[in-house]
Amino acid sequence: MGNPFVFEEFAIGNHFCGRREEIVRITRLAQDGKNILLYAKRRYGKSSLIKQVYKTTLKDKKSFMTVYVDLFEVIDEMDFAKLFYQATADAMPFTTAQALKKLLRYFSKVRFSAGIDGSGSITYLPTLAARDFEELIKDAFDGISRYAQEEKVTVVIALDEFQQIAEVKAKKIDAILRKYMQSQKNVSYIFSGSKKHLLTNLFNHQNKPLYNMATGIELKGIDVKTFYSFVNKGLNKRLTPVAFDYLYELSDGESKLIQQACYHLYYLDDELLTEHEVDQVITRIVKEADGECRIIYSRLTSPQKTAMKAVSQFAGKNLFSQSNLNLLGTSKQSLLTALKALIRDELVDKDNMTYFITDRKLELWFRQAMRAMN
Repeated sequence: MGNPFVFEEFAIGNHFCGRREEIVRITRLAQDGKNILLYAKRRYGKSSLIKQVYKTTLKDKKSFMTVYVDLFEVIDEMDFAKLFYQATADAMPFTTAQALKKLLRYFSKVRFSAGIDGSGSITYLPTLAARDFEELIKDAFDGISRYAQEEKVTVVIALDEFQQIAEVKAKKIDAILRKYMQSQKNVSYIFSGSKKHLLTNLFNHQNKPLYNMATGIELKGIDVKTFYSFVNKGLNKRLTPVAFDYLYELSDGESKLIQQACYHLYYLDDELLTEHEVDQVITRIVKEADGECRIIYSRLTSPQKTAMKAVSQFAGKNLFSQSNLNLLGTSKQSLLTALKALIRDELVDKDNMTYFITDRKLELWFRQAMRAMN
């Protein structure tokens, strides 16, 4: 048997842990044609959850067509259109021989060519035959609706890292999507992302186009007991409960980091895995990330380094108290300006009144670096 823990790809199938309540809720909403807003901190497993729902409860191809669009690298509206077309074409259950011809039946503003993706699977690469974004979205939505009606299926479309559309200034993508979403039948959307404040702004403000267009689901860390049972089984019941609690706390419940730590714990020969072994593997993981963390740190301005120190040292709370500002040797305005820049660069985020470093490995590295400097 190979290592049961994965951290560089989606954790689905036997590698997936927990989330039963979330799976049931997402499935019911999708089956009823409702839209879903799914948000969580980065590396908490929201993308794996979507893939798991697709693989399990929505797997019936006669009832559902599931589409997954990763918007993380979207720069402009044409990137959005291309990714949307490609993911939809790849999801349609056509044989390779018939795909290009059949795609022409549903989409008139794009031409497809067959290619090979990174996993070696066939993918259909779009060449846009129009330059007007709204015209392209209308064509794509009309084609999806026509397919859903003809095949009598519900189409579920996940737009992952949806907050990226807020970075596109040339077009109001959210307004255009709403316009055509309202007329679609048998199509539901899962809007997911890691920036709660941006997603909240897109969906929860009355003056925004997508206001009240989706039911919100916030993912927290996987239940500790459920996660421990899953992890300990994979580790042949060698991990002590106290050690897992320690790992969970160190990782801040970050699913990816916990899976990565357990990947390394799996290869240790110790009959019992304790906090000592957890420290060993976490130190190794942070050390392996030293190069990339140093690059990130070197690019920060002096006020931004101070802001990162503040978030780490004070657990993201009460950063602007006069006593903490005095300890940092900075002013409220300087710290606030630096934090805004770090949030823009996705190094820091904010949940209610608490700031946090978005990558737990980077935060652990930063803590070590701060201890070495003191």
